[in-house]
Amino acid sequence: MKYELVKIEELCGDKATIYSIRLNGSEDTLLNRFIEKYKDSHLSEIEYIWEILKVVSNESGYRQSYFKPNEGFPGSQIEAIFDKPNSKLRLYFINLGKTILIIGDGGVKPKNIRALQESEELKENNDFLRHVSRDLELKVQNREITFSPNYMRLLGNLKFGDEDE
Repeated sequence: MKYELVKIEELCGDKATIYSIRLNGSEDTLLNRFIEKYKDSHLSEIEYIWEILKVVSNESGYRQSYFKPNEGFPGSQIEAIFDKPNSKLRLYFINLGKTILIIGDGGVKPKNIRALQESEELKENNDFLRHVSRDLELKVQNREITFSPNYMRLLGNLKFGDEDE
């Protein structure tokens, strides 16, 4: 699958840079797709998540109280943004050094399930982000992607494709 990392300008600030993923052939990022999917049924939660991202990038920087760590395999740096305490909406992202967040997709985690693996939608979205994390790690190791001197931006080839698999 081909995809690229895209900086979300309206969510970038002095404290963090926010990226999302654009799948090949799509004009929307996974973040936009998530918002479109849930804006009618979970508008207040979407607004809350958006505000968290703005606060993190412009004011406070990364704070673990906003997020649930260890949502992927060890070392994958995948975390979840909670919409509100005790709510069901989850949005997954890759945390790179607390100054770069790569937003993926998410979904609703019903209260009657304990683990994301019990929801096909959450499992698929989390698995894809794990794949992105592995691809990104390889490009960083091969120096195809580097970090800006202040560790706020990704530099290099942010496009990924089938030839990388």
